[in-house]
Amino acid sequence: MPWMVLAIATLKLTWLCGIERTTEEARLMSALTRIDLTYWFELAQEIIDDLPYWFY
Repeated sequence: MPWMVLAIATLKLTWLCGIERTTEEARLMSALTRIDLTYWFELAQEIIDDLPYWFY
């Protein structure tokens, strides 16, 4: 669910202003804190590290 909020809030920020923009920024920051970015960065690093071995 946080990924959907992240996508929608990011798109809505392009045309909102004032208090609505502030509300969407808060939703965006909340979604970012719920996503475990450390896990995704570690997974990406493992994939990048193993990439040369895939072509042997």
